[in-house]
Parts: sequence; C-alpha cells; structure tokens
Amino acid sequence: VAAALPVVLAPRSAGAAARAARPSPIAALIAMLFLLAIVISLPWWRPVDPLTGRVGLLTYAPSGLAQAARDAAKPGDRVYLPQTWASWFEWAAAEPSYFLDSRFELFPAAVWDDYDTIARGGADALEVLDRWGVNVMVVPAGADAPPGTWTTAHADADGVLLIRSSP
Repeated sequence: VAAALPVVLAPRSAGAAARAARPSPIAALIAMLFLLAIVISLPWWRPVDPLTGRVGLLTYAPSGLAQAARDAAKPGDRVYLPQTWASWFEWAAAEPSYFLDSRFELFPAAVWDDYDTIARGGADALEVLDRWGVNVMVVPAGADAPPGTWTTAHADADGVLLIRSSP
C-alpha cells in the first residue's frame, strides 16, 4: 500500500487533466435520453378519461364500469362489487349503497362470509344476494356470472356491470 501512495498523490499530467475536464459524449447522450423519458411520461401528453382525468394516473380504477354505475344505478340500489374497487365506485357513483368498501376493519366476520359466498357463486350466493337485496353487480373480467337473472348494462375490458332483471 505504501508503494502505491506516491503514485496516487503524484500530480496529474496536463493530458490527464484535459481528458478529465472534457465532457463524455456517452454521458451527454444518456442525460438527453433521461430528460426525453421524463417529458414523454408527463401526464398532459396522455388522453383524458371522464372520471380519472389523465389516463394512466389511476391504473387500477375501472372508470368505464364506474361511469356505467353512475348512469345505471339509482339511489338506494344495493351494489355488490370487488372490495378493492369499492372506494373508487363510492367516489364515482355515490348514490347507490355498496356491499363493502375499503374500510374492511369495520365489517364483522358475518359480512365477509356473505361476501365470500357471493364471490364463490352457486345457489348459496343467490340466497345471500336475495337477503341483502343486491340488485346491481360489478363482476371483474374473467369471473363467473352470478346466479339469478341479470341484464348486462355495460361490459368492457375491466368487467361487466349487471342489473338484476328479476328478484
């Protein structure tokens, strides 16, 4: 280590100092690409969504389904939907009453059991839907259709909004 010390502390030659002061073209290119990526990702370049504002800012918000719920669900309607979407729907369409919302700690275990029964489907789900008076359902894409008679009010890539046709 002591032998290397004089080399490290030795003054630089004029050529080495000039190379150190010259900007690197690769570093400048990387900086320009970085700045370009920032400008491209700014929200005002994105299309406008009627509920979320700029597309991509709320990627988990199913705005098409929420807009359909705002248009189709009436005050007092009972809505069953995935719990993870509930706060979004309460904000977007405040008039109906929702089965659950994001305040999951407020709901007793019996409510969660009913929620799970509906999510599983079948005859037991129909009994729970009847008991709770659910007349609007939001079903995520790829999920099974609920039991009972339902009319499709809206369908998109996020899921389907269903209105109960008969009790």
